[in-house]
This record gives sequence, structure tokens and C-alpha cells, in this order.
Amino acid sequence: MGEEGHSKIRSEMSKILDIENERYASEPDMEIIYSFVGPLNHDRIHEITQSVESSLIEKGVSKGTVKKTFTILIEGLQNAYIHGKESERDKYLGLSVIRTGEIVNITILGLTDTSNFHKVSELVGELNEMDKGDIKAHYLEVMTNGQMSAKGGAGLGLITMVMKSTTGIELDCHPIEEENYIIASRMRV
Repeated sequence: MGEEGHSKIRSEMSKILDIENERYASEPDMEIIYSFVGPLNHDRIHEITQSVESSLIEKGVSKGTVKKTFTILIEGLQNAYIHGKESERDKYLGLSVIRTGEIVNITILGLTDTSNFHKVSELVGELNEMDKGDIKAHYLEVMTNGQMSAKGGAGLGLITMVMKSTTGIELDCHPIEEENYIIASRMRV
């Protein structure tokens, strides 16, 4: 994927985030806390989480909501970085954090392929069907007996995101080129 491919990914992610942000445009007190499209690395993850946390605290968001948002961002951004598909040079991220009243809406975009999308979609579907008690029990089961993948924690990031979100995770898949997709994950706190 050359420079044209990078521009296409950035452009598509920007369009998807614009559509995502429109979902909340009519809600009272809608405020964009953070929006980003670009390359992802460990330093960027740190910058994003610190910036969002500071903004939420400045705006008087409850400590519990700030903590849950921070945890979802850490897990979601790490998942995008570790499991996201790499273009020739970089992994790309799209992120939007929007406050509507006391609710924080998080949208994370990443590049993936067909098989990874189906795998994530299946796991998220199973997690979203569980109640909070079942999710906690599943988390503990995976922590003690789960199979670790070569890239990490056997789905612990997704489990944690579902535990901290008030609505689970909504997933969408946007095709951008053969076998490559932008995966959109939406959560509310």
C-alpha cells in the first residue's frame, strides 16, 4: 500500500468518524471531547488517554465515568495497535470521544481483514449476550484458564471493554479494498 493507500485509509476513517459524530449531533449538550485519525503507536496511545482523561476531569465528569472511559480507551487502543492490520508503514486509528450530558460515547476505528473481523464479531456477540455477572465470571475464567494467543490475552481487552461499557460493544465493518476493512467499535459509559 503506497502513499495513495494511506491517504485512502485516512480519508475513509475521517468519513466514518464524521458519520459517527452525526449520530450525536441532535443530542442535548453534545460535545466532542477528542477526535483523531492517523498513525498509531505507543506514544500516541499515551497522548490520547492522557488528553481525554484531562478533558473529562476539567468538564466535571464523574470520577467513575472518567475511570471507565480511561480503561476502555487503554484496552481499545491497545487492541487496535496489537491486533490491527498494518499498512505498509503504519497502523491507523480513528477515534472519537463525545460527551452527551453525563454519557461518554467512544468510537474506535481500526484496519482489519475479513477473518479477524469475523473472529472479533463472534466474540463480541457472545460477550454482549452475557449479563454483568456472567461477564465477570467469564473474565475470571479466562484469566485463570484462558489460552493466550501469540499477541496477548485471549480476548481480555474485549471482555474488559464490555464490562466497563453500559451498552456492550457495537461493531460495524466498512470495506475499503479487497479483504481489508475498517472495523468500528462503539461503546457508551
